Amino acid sequence: MIVRFATAVAASLLAMVCALSTSMAAVAPRTTAAGEFVDSANGHHPWRVNENHALYWESKPFTPIGAVLASKFLSSEPTDDNWQADIKALRALKKNGVTNILIRPGSGPGSIVDLPASTVQGLLDVLDSSGFTYGFDIDGAPRTSWTAALINPAIYRSPAPEAGSTVSFRNLPDIVSATYFLVNVSDGHVAATGNADIVDNLTVSVKLSPGQGGDGTVLLLYPEARMTPGGDEERSVPDIWAGADEYRDSILLYFNRVKFGKGLRFFLDPVRVDSALVAQADGGMLPTSDTFRIQFQSWLLKRYGNSLVRLRASWGVKNNDIPDFATAVRCRPLWFQAKGLPLLYDPTNAHTFEILPANSHVWQDIRDFQIESIQRAMNGIADALKTGVANVPVVYTWSQLSPAFVNLGPNGYDGLFFNPRIHGDAIVREGGAYAFAAVEQSRRTQWFAARVPTSQDALPDAITGKGGNVGRSVLTADRTAVESIGAKAFYADTPANPTWDAAGTEWLGWLRSDAAARSVDAANFASSKPGTIFYPLNLSLPNMGVQRLTENVWWLPTFQSGYMLDLGSKLAGYGISNSANIPTFVVWSPTGQPLETRFKFPKGTNLEVRNVNGDPIAPATKKGATAVTFISDPYLLSGAASLPLPEGAAEAELAEATRLAGAGADVKIPMEAYMQRLYYIKNTLLRKSDIDPMPAYQMVREILGQIKHVLVPYVWIEGEGASLQNFESVVASPDASGRSFLWLDTNRDPAGGTSATYRAMYRTSVNAPGEYSIWAAIAPGPPGSASTSPILLRVDDQPPMDVTRPLVAGKPYGSLPFPNAPTGGAFIWCNLGSAQLTSGQHRVTITIAGRAGGTNRYTLGIDALVLSRTPFKPDGAQRPAF
Repeated sequence: MIVRFATAVAASLLAMVCALSTSMAAVAPRTTAAGEFVDSANGHHPWRVNENHALYWESKPFTPIGAVLASKFLSSEPTDDNWQADIKALRALKKNGVTNILIRPGSGPGSIVDLPASTVQGLLDVLDSSGFTYGFDIDGAPRTSWTAALINPAIYRSPAPEAGSTVSFRNLPDIVSATYFLVNVSDGHVAATGNADIVDNLTVSVKLSPGQGGDGTVLLLYPEARMTPGGDEERSVPDIWAGADEYRDSILLYFNRVKFGKGLRFFLDPVRVDSALVAQADGGMLPTSDTFRIQFQSWLLKRYGNSLVRLRASWGVKNNDIPDFATAVRCRPLWFQAKGLPLLYDPTNAHTFEILPANSHVWQDIRDFQIESIQRAMNGIADALKTGVANVPVVYTWSQLSPAFVNLGPNGYDGLFFNPRIHGDAIVREGGAYAFAAVEQSRRTQWFAARVPTSQDALPDAITGKGGNVGRSVLTADRTAVESIGAKAFYADTPANPTWDAAGTEWLGWLRSDAAARSVDAANFASSKPGTIFYPLNLSLPNMGVQRLTENVWWLPTFQSGYMLDLGSKLAGYGISNSANIPTFVVWSPTGQPLETRFKFPKGTNLEVRNVNGDPIAPATKKGATAVTFISDPYLLSGAASLPLPEGAAEAELAEATRLAGAGADVKIPMEAYMQRLYYIKNTLLRKSDIDPMPAYQMVREILGQIKHVLVPYVWIEGEGASLQNFESVVASPDASGRSFLWLDTNRDPAGGTSATYRAMYRTSVNAPGEYSIWAAIAPGPPGSASTSPILLRVDDQPPMDVTRPLVAGKPYGSLPFPNAPTGGAFIWCNLGSAQLTSGQHRVTITIAGRAGGTNRYTLGIDALVLSRTPFKPDGAQRPAF
């Protein structure tokens, strides 16, 4: 039958990155990013990046507070007027004491290197002669077109096609070919397969033979599309396999015609590593070029030690019939994100290989390889620039939560910029925390800098001339936020349409004032950074997530795997090991109430307990046990090989299970079987104090879960767990319920006929009849708002409900962890409606009813849904206590 894989896509992503990471709990000693820049006048300028992510230039800390200048001259129109506009801007910057700038091309060219070298040289000469220090935003990428298979059977499908009909799939930009599979839903048998007909570059059609199709079948399409950088937004992905070498050489050739003076400080984004590039594997995009396959084959040979047996086992090849590595890299998975066929398809001969879905690591290998390819491209061009053009730091703009931005060195790029589009404390959660986590976990010291927006919204008083200091407050709040998360450089975007006269440059005075204050404490600022504790992204525990634990310590995500600890229901904790496989245990009280806990360790155990600031906490000894009082902030425990089950944990779970079983019996729910099992555990397994309580504890936990399932008055459904959906992707996010969410953000109409819609259908069951309120955690705003599409809600076959102006409750939470998401991307709980339900199975379908009014895009994120027959009080990603 059609496969529905149990493993969530987020778990696959996290498992994938573990192969790329060593221990993040205790990273091996970093190599130091350092070099010496020789300018055009033969001046020598040594530099280095310290452990605190600060750049030192000629042995002095370089902690700029400056501005971003989008050059009008460095554009598709390098006219005299635009030259004069740039000169006016530079004079205003210099007059106001803002001499640290990030220079970037204005409108028109995709990259600096699209301009004549003489054009760039003219502006550089002015910068150097005028005493500016500057970073150079290259913002480039390979321009070669390429093709990729788009594997997403949840999107490209036509259920129950009319027998013998011609089925059209529309709104498929840049389509070049497509293969179809007609499948019997009941047993997964492929009834027909072949190549679809290309109608135009947006449409394909499939002509079914007489008798093929109808109820009980589904037509799956596997298109191949052309990727053209600068083209359709969803196909604008650079080819870092076939195009990287040629692009690197063109960059070197170009900049060898340019002379950099003493003002140069860094290069930014020599290759654009945006969300589309980073997330291609997570969007089901599989490159099909010969270059990709050659490199992927070499990578697989290394990973599996040239052993075809190991490859087949890892990929779950059912009949061990893949003959060689060359065949393996030609194959395309016919499933993605838990939907599709358990087959690998070789397009050269239309042959398929059966796989065992639970054992297949195909997508994990594709993701691993693509991430390593991105890192190789980033590091390769960075090293080439430093050796062949100018040995200054090369940095990249962080674009989303991904191991691609953890530089595992020892060479390569030298830091990260992050570029939020919102203001104040929200900057930390939109990207700052994740970017800081990446530089902290890199094996090469990394400079950490921020570029923040300075728009009319940010600085209303300065732009309108009304006076006051609201804009000043916003700018100060932004700088405070980025510095709180470790940024050592701050560049503010130039406001839109600046006048560069006295009325329009008040904001430059603010930057000058901040820069002057920073210069006083630059040494201290450069020699300090926030403290960090890392939590594993592969776990989901109460109260765990990005947060400021104390004034200068952050709880941040790591791609290293951890494991949950058995501590009972009153404590939460995980274990994580360092590079020497020595574990640290992180434990806290989720309720916030201090909780004394006793452990019995083997003799000779020297337990060490520290708080988040690293201060030692002396454990007590009581009746032969080690006692620690845990609080809401985590404690770090080390010195023990494992953390034993706390004393009394099994008994406490037994008491809770007995209480709930009694409550169920009081309302006439059958509980006798549970009560008998609990009685046995209490009077047999827990009767003697010298018996290991762990088996009893595990049995009680299982029974407790079963009782809760019977009694709980609500159903919690993960948004990414849709049984059927044609949204774009499932996005990994450490702040989301289940660590991921379902996401759509596109200007493209849904694939299919004129009546096609974007929708997500969820199958669930309720344990008792009643009227259920239906809630959903939605981003980036309530349905039907300016940023978010309107929706229809349908339960089973009941009439659809038009969701407009839904009741909103609870505080916004989480974030959309990539900068191209709509601004203000927090999830908010919305009451979508209610329905009378019988006990048993039900379907809940959310259909997008149109484009968001403010953006004219289809935009909707779904983190979780709740069906509750009792009042529901939203609390972020936390499930209601029961």
